[in-house]
Amino acid sequence: MALTGLFVGLSVGLLVLIFKHWLTNEIVDSLEDEVHAACDCSLAFDSFSLSFSRLGGRARNVRIMEHGVAKLSFKEITAKVNLKEIRERKIHLTKVILSNGTADGVGPDSVAFRFIDQLTTPLPPEKQRPDRWRVIL
Repeated sequence: MALTGLFVGLSVGLLVLIFKHWLTNEIVDSLEDEVHAACDCSLAFDSFSLSFSRLGGRARNVRIMEHGVAKLSFKEITAKVNLKEIRERKIHLTKVILSNGTADGVGPDSVAFRFIDQLTTPLPPEKQRPDRWRVIL
């Protein structure tokens, strides 16, 4: 009986880790898509982690690169997430803390403005796909 409980516990733990890894990859892929759609840029970071217990995530040394140059960067970004629409492939960022950052401009043509605009604007029907994940501010 104890051995069965141990096996079930390990199996559930392994499934949670697999799901967390998969969801982390989906979120990162979604953010990369949003960056590319906003400004034909790329997303770079040193680390990204997701916590189910705190319903949050953390990324370190995050950069949005345009033609190989960091146009927007932060030493750390932490966010709380709301998973109420996870079945619709939507992750809502409810509290975002940007730490130690720099931006190469903030006007309407800047990478910062275009990226934030991309995250806050609903997708037009021609870009909506049922398999597309979306991170929303």
